[in-house]
This record gives sequence, structure tokens and C-alpha cells, in this order.
Amino acid sequence: MRLRGVGPCPHTAALCYQLARLLDQDPFVLLLLRGRGERELLDDLQARSAVRAATDAPQRASGAHGPGA
Repeated sequence: MRLRGVGPCPHTAALCYQLARLLDQDPFVLLLLRGRGERELLDDLQARSAVRAATDAPQRASGAHGPGA
């Protein structure tokens, strides 16, 4: 017999275990739950990296140092 208010109900616990299992297998599932796909995230990160590299290239060519240098 289970007392009310003591610990999660079995259905909630089962859902948490299944979600944890899915995230262990593929952490990108969390992105899908938030409405964003793995490919979309990786494409955005690659685009940001390319912009940063293009912005930093002129500074490196002129011999300028970044902040804190």
C-alpha cells in the first residue's frame, strides 16, 4: 500500500525513467522536446563559427591582439 504524498506516483516515476533512458541514448532528444533539431543546432553553430573566424581574420592579419593580450 502506498501512502498519499510520499514520493512520486508510479506513473510519474516511470515517465522520468523513460525520459532519462532516452536522454542517455541521445542527448539531442532534449532539443527535439524544445522544438529544435540536431541538424538545425549544428548548422547554427557552424554559421556562428564561420562569422567569428571571418571577423577575427583581419585582426590576426594586421597583428592586432584580442582582449587581454
